[in-house]
Amino acid sequence: RSPGPEFLARVKEAALSVEGVLDVRDLRAEYVGPDIVHAGLHLVVPRGLPVEDAHRIAETVRARVHEETDGHYCVIQVEPAAAST
Repeated sequence: RSPGPEFLARVKEAALSVEGVLDVRDLRAEYVGPDIVHAGLHLVVPRGLPVEDAHRIAETVRARVHEETDGHYCVIQVEPAAAST
């Protein structure tokens, strides 16, 4: 079961507060135990960002999500922003 919209909003807010995160997509979370929540999300970062910087941003988001939500596990996928046309 889902921890609810308030939890998801806190996760999104925590992720968006990290410099370099442009958007959060496909955010999901579920209880996997009585008080254990696993979350997953896609981060959108600037196109052309070096992989080292993208990794640093993802790790910062992971730490911030854990601090802000007491979540136990967070899977993060990093995506480049769409090319402008």
